[in-house]
Amino acid sequence: MENLQKLTNIIIFLLIFLLIFFAINFVSSKISYAEKIATKKVIISTNLCIDWLILDSLYNHKNNENLLVNNIFILSPLINKAENQGDILRWKNLISKLPKHSGTLESIIQKIQFQPHVILSGEFDNPLLKNRLQRLNFNILTLKFPQQVSQILPYQAEFEKIIGIKNNFQDLKKYTKYTKYTKYKNANKKTLLLLGANEIAFANNTFENDILNYSKIWKNYLPNNIYGYIAVNKEMLIKNPPAKIIFLQNFNNQKNSLATNFFHENFYKNFGSNKNSYENSKWQWQCPGKWSFDLIEMLNYE
Repeated sequence: MENLQKLTNIIIFLLIFLLIFFAINFVSSKISYAEKIATKKVIISTNLCIDWLILDSLYNHKNNENLLVNNIFILSPLINKAENQGDILRWKNLISKLPKHSGTLESIIQKIQFQPHVILSGEFDNPLLKNRLQRLNFNILTLKFPQQVSQILPYQAEFEKIIGIKNNFQDLKKYTKYTKYTKYKNANKKTLLLLGANEIAFANNTFENDILNYSKIWKNYLPNNIYGYIAVNKEMLIKNPPAKIIFLQNFNNQKNSLATNFFHENFYKNFGSNKNSYENSKWQWQCPGKWSFDLIEMLNYE
């Protein structure tokens, strides 16, 4: 009986010892993990185009593992929409793995907690949210989006410097030929109409128009004396139709007016991009980036 009591005491002692041992290790691991996370820089995107820069850098850069070790990337809620996911074949796994915020001040604060952070925004982002973040002294860096093809590389380099890619111009060298391209004269080019949401077309002084300036084959259907983003003139289209129309967004019949749907069925479809490979390049028009150079190459083929 005495031996049994001794054995029971020993077992109880061992159990208590093991519990204390595992508890200490668990707490220690939690502390070390917290310390490790606290040393990372949290980079939060509030803009779809910045989401894409993050995804492209993580996918393509040779040091992308180091980027994930040194940074926590948090994407904007805009990336949740399927039509906003860009090169989804390459980025799909990254999109599912990276955290996202909901776009509210509370969500952003919760994601940041007490860690060092950078909030990357675009110049046209929600001004109310930006003002509230600035009042709370958050570190907001606004990337000015390119308005010309020649501004893509400095824009890309500025972003890479922020997230910690060293020698950022090194990986961009293969793209520098595009900054030396001569813009082709419009004399013998075919007319191309770029049509966005709500039948908004892209005229002179837009980034989309500047891409067309580098194409050997296509020129903007809209004349040079029209600037910015404008609604299409249907009467002008009927009298003098373009050679090609590229729809930069899907035509959503449920949301369009009856007149727009009628015009689409009876006019647009005869010039639409769904008859060729341009249909698969719609995402590349959505934001400026290295993929814009691929778009220029694509536009050099009929």
